[in-house]
Amino acid sequence: MRKLADAVGYSVSTIHEILNAGDLKPHKLNQVEIWFNIFTKDVLKGGIWKSRQALVSQIMTYIRRYNEQRAHPFKWTYEGKPLSS
Repeated sequence: MRKLADAVGYSVSTIHEILNAGDLKPHKLNQVEIWFNIFTKDVLKGGIWKSRQALVSQIMTYIRRYNEQRAHPFKWTYEGKPLSS
């Protein structure tokens, strides 16, 4: 989270405020965490950018493409019951 915050010019606390603002209930936070995990693997991991603008541009392009091609609600399969062995 620190690297992302530094790269886009927001503090970690600001990002946490954004994520915690409004109607983000625990199940929605889980979806946000899953999305950031996907985003980190797809964009940030191993990335090298020559400028902040190059990073921001890549992030915005990724978000647009993700929303057009891959975005869908995550299907929750856990029923709240203990797992059996």
